[in-house]
Amino acid sequence: MLAAQSDNIPLRFRYAYRDQAEQERLKHDPSAITPADKSLHSTGNAVDAYVKKLPPAMLSKLVSDAAAAGISWGGLFSTPDEPHFHVDPGGNRAQRINAFSQAVQALKDQIPGY
Repeated sequence: MLAAQSDNIPLRFRYAYRDQAEQERLKHDPSAITPADKSLHSTGNAVDAYVKKLPPAMLSKLVSDAAAAGISWGGLFSTPDEPHFHVDPGGNRAQRINAFSQAVQALKDQIPGY
């Protein structure tokens, strides 16, 4: 984010965390690009950014900045997902999703009236 800012790239995010229910809904949405069963969005390790209107040179710089920070770009997927950026920590993704979902729920439980 800091590199994008210093490069004057307007960086805004559309999605970050998505629970498994939302991921399931996306699997049935024909406009969804690559809805995954075990998405890194559900582990807190992925975001979707608004990149569609970025000039090609600016998108290229953003992708380069992300790579330098250890962040992968979904535009390189076999079915490109240009808005998607992620870090894959490896390990058992189902366990990571479960642990992260429990942590999110614990935070929600602390908000009165949520």
